[in-house]
Amino acid sequence: MYDLGIVPGTVLRVMTVAPFAGPLMLEVNNQTLALDPSLARDIGVDEAEEET
Repeated sequence: MYDLGIVPGTVLRVMTVAPFAGPLMLEVNNQTLALDPSLARDIGVDEAEEET
C-alpha cells in the first residue's frame, strides 16, 4: 500500500465500487486508483466528516 501512497493518516475517498467483486475506485492524494477488493479489506479506516 505504501507504493500507492496509502500510509497511516492518509485521507482517501471511495469514488465507486464495481459490481461482482470488481475494483474499488479510490481518490488518494488527488489521484484516482483502482484497488482490488481483496487488498481493500486490509485497509483500516475511520469515517471522516463529510465535506460540504
